Amino acid sequence: MKFIIVLQLLLSTTLFAQVSHIYSFGREWVVVNESVFERGAKAFYPIPDLPRISTGADLGLVSRAFDGDYGYLTEQVGNKALRLRFGQKLATQEGPRWFWSMSQVLKGEFHFLAVNQKKALVERLDATDENGDRLFQILTVDLLGGESNLVISLKDPATVRQASAVASGGQFVVFVNDGSIHLVEAETRTSSVIETDFLHKASPKFVDSISDGNGKSRSQPPMFIGSPFFSKEGEIYVPMQLRERNRWSMTAMQALFDDLPIAEKSKAIEAGKWPPKQEYEGSDTVFVLIRYDFDLRKVTAVQPERLGVLVRADKYTGQIMLVQTEWPVDLTEMGGQILLLKDALKESGVDAKTIK
Repeated sequence: MKFIIVLQLLLSTTLFAQVSHIYSFGREWVVVNESVFERGAKAFYPIPDLPRISTGADLGLVSRAFDGDYGYLTEQVGNKALRLRFGQKLATQEGPRWFWSMSQVLKGEFHFLAVNQKKALVERLDATDENGDRLFQILTVDLLGGESNLVISLKDPATVRQASAVASGGQFVVFVNDGSIHLVEAETRTSSVIETDFLHKASPKFVDSISDGNGKSRSQPPMFIGSPFFSKEGEIYVPMQLRERNRWSMTAMQALFDDLPIAEKSKAIEAGKWPPKQEYEGSDTVFVLIRYDFDLRKVTAVQPERLGVLVRADKYTGQIMLVQTEWPVDLTEMGGQILLLKDALKESGVDAKTIK
């Protein structure tokens, strides 16, 4: 039952209307609401004469994308179906318009991950094996012909997996919260594992479970909490929330005790929990921005100094926490600094109504 609850919570966090960043040959595009922007060296710029990406008849949770040639709409209709389509810009007497393809419909529970050059990447959420155990599956979908192909299938019912992905050129880079990174070739519909443990490389203190107080451990899988994005050089950044070991010194525990209400202090003393006899080792949920250098196949964590006001250090342990509590967390990199995407767009002079 605990596994089912964790799975439902984890899957629910993946179903936000994500912002899709697409990177190709040094250029990056992003769609915010229905407007398309290209990132320059110091600012985002709207694409001239490009219509808004909308059909006016969205049925469910919608994601939009643009790859420099085509616009994309995906609609997640609850757990019933996923509709995908691409559009071409055409000149008309009334001005430029999108000409939309027929929808490719995947019936069942699917989650859109990424898209580029009329090839989409999706995660199937309702796949099971012959014993009824959940399978983790990633598929490519040809938006022109409708063909779908299974490219990743992992079987481990004890592991709650979640995926996040980006499109870069003719490839998809897929991050899985079990610590693996997969490279999917869009044209050949093949995949390979290019990293097996990015979590520990980015966070040496990472732990995937906590004690329930009764001598048993409870799974605490890491979570992707926003869309991956790129640096100007094409490095991939992945925002995540995970648990890290921490150590409470006597000084930190005294500071926490001093901040407690008088009634709580009295309870701790009466229960024999205060004063403590030794330092305490535990864990807490922290924010980590994964940085992946695709060319070097190197994983690191972005240092807090580059995150500025987006994060804060915990008062007692010093661990890094995200200030923003609402998900998704849409970020970007500009001039070496990590910013909220909406703030970067505002600094670029984009009308606040466009990104509200």
